[in-house]
Amino acid sequence: EPIGVHVECAGFESNISGRPAEDFPPTATVEDGHIAVVDPKEFRQAISQVVFAAASDDSRPVLTGVFGEVSGNHIKLVAADGFRLAVKTLELADTAAEGFKFLVPARTLSEVARLLNNQESNVEFTVTPNRSQVVFRLEEVEIVSSLLSGNYPKYSNLIPSTHATRMCVNSDDFKRATRTASIFARNNGGIVRLQSGESDSGANLLRISAQTEEIGDNKGEIPVRIEGEAESKIAFNVSYLTDFLNVVEGDVVMELTSASSPGVVKPDNSEGYTVVIMPMFVQWP
Repeated sequence: EPIGVHVECAGFESNISGRPAEDFPPTATVEDGHIAVVDPKEFRQAISQVVFAAASDDSRPVLTGVFGEVSGNHIKLVAADGFRLAVKTLELADTAAEGFKFLVPARTLSEVARLLNNQESNVEFTVTPNRSQVVFRLEEVEIVSSLLSGNYPKYSNLIPSTHATRMCVNSDDFKRATRTASIFARNNGGIVRLQSGESDSGANLLRISAQTEEIGDNKGEIPVRIEGEAESKIAFNVSYLTDFLNVVEGDVVMELTSASSPGVVKPDNSEGYTVVIMPMFVQWP
């Protein structure tokens, strides 16, 4: 006898073919392992602040994941694609019984973040002792995912420890200027140029510019507070800046060393979130 579903409604009739329920793969279960508990809103924000930096292609599978490290009462999430690095540290709801590390596919965390949209109670997740699977226990859903294997790069070596210029700028101003520049950078490899300096009146400004022969050029200036060398310049892929600015609020800090060195961007009021962006090499006038 055929297996399926028969549907009738208001003069319409459909037959949907099916397969035996026994053919469905067995549901994975995770009972024992390393456990951590996190606040749902903080966890959702943390995921949004790192997951965009994970690689989208499989040329280096380990970079398609988000590296997690639980230690004491903190968890650190790290993502990188070779062009940028995002690191977020947040406090656990309860101190973990033991520290552990894991590498979860970025797609899995994106789905967890989506399902956490309206959750109020804490999220518990368990990583198996052999670090092959993880289960996220939400209020109404359990998500079981295989973990990625491989050694994650030593990301701490990629974060600059010094800088020549430190700029503080309002994220809304920065986002508005960057969004406008992105229109003119679209057909030129997404290149946007950032230059800090003084205006004719002596005020510190950050100049944001982009150009494409087919479209034209754009220049914008926004006020900025500067510590260290007043004049600096660097070029970034505009989408990398936009990804960061879309997940932060308030004032943001940009730390630069030179036009050929990685730049650091982070919220001004948070020590737990840092994004490192590799520069793009351009001809400067």
